[in-house]
Amino acid sequence: MKAAFLPRKGLVLAVLAAVALSACSAEKAFDNTVDATLWTGKTAVRAGAGVVKLGAKGAGAVARAATDAE
Repeated sequence: MKAAFLPRKGLVLAVLAAVALSACSAEKAFDNTVDATLWTGKTAVRAGAGVVKLGAKGAGAVARAATDAE
């Protein structure tokens, strides 16, 4: 009777290990997705800030050039 019970324990252990690994992988995939989304958002904000700074510098240069030309 013990010999018949041993494979079931092994099977249950294998299934539990597979479920635990699956949950861990899903959590890691979710974390990676969140990290990628946050990185993309931060990059977009930084690019937008860079464009605004560049526009301000360009507008200042145009204003100085117009003032110096007069």
